Amino acid sequence: MPTNRERLIAIMERDGLSERDVAAMVQAPPATVHAWVRPESNAAHRKVSDRVLQLLDLALGARIEFDVAKAADALGTTISMVKRLAEQATIILDGALWADRAAGGELMRRIQAGEVVELRFGTARALASSDWAFIPVANGPKTILLAAPARILDGEAGPVLDARTGDWTDARARAKAASAATRLNGLNAEEARLEARIVGTSGREREGIEAALRANQAARSSLDLGGA
Repeated sequence: MPTNRERLIAIMERDGLSERDVAAMVQAPPATVHAWVRPESNAAHRKVSDRVLQLLDLALGARIEFDVAKAADALGTTISMVKRLAEQATIILDGALWADRAAGGELMRRIQAGEVVELRFGTARALASSDWAFIPVANGPKTILLAAPARILDGEAGPVLDARTGDWTDARARAKAASAATRLNGLNAEEARLEARIVGTSGREREGIEAALRANQAARSSLDLGGA
């Protein structure tokens, strides 16, 4: 029986994956992947888990992306389009698991046991585990598997997989929100200084401070704090 290292190398050769490709697909540091492919006799060798091998094997070389902004770049489309396509594609999960429930629930039991499984609905395929759903998103000839956090919930007819499509990681949105929050903190501090200065003033000096306060309020109103 092949070792996990041999299985990993075979998958990499089959799908033309580099160590860096594997690292990106499973969200592991490149040094970790390098340790996986080192000979077992090497002291720096680390065993790759069965679950990682399942994910790589079932992905069939498709790019796996955990960040919706990077997914949009890879597909050459917009973030909003990627989200819309992925939300529509969750029907693959629902349809496949509905059919699985009718057939006895073997796939759901494997998901609950910690496996990564392939879900098919018609000609479409997705991957799922107890904590992630990997949803196919395509733009022309390009297809990626977009990872969405998932959880198993108790449904009326049995366990269901809830893919939390609203929880996609978006590095750009986080950076934008962080920048806006920093700007807001600065404006709040400036407002406090202006309000302290205006006490006891009159005439043009007071008018100037009041104008600065109005500009401060306008700047705060224009900030986009979505996702902060």
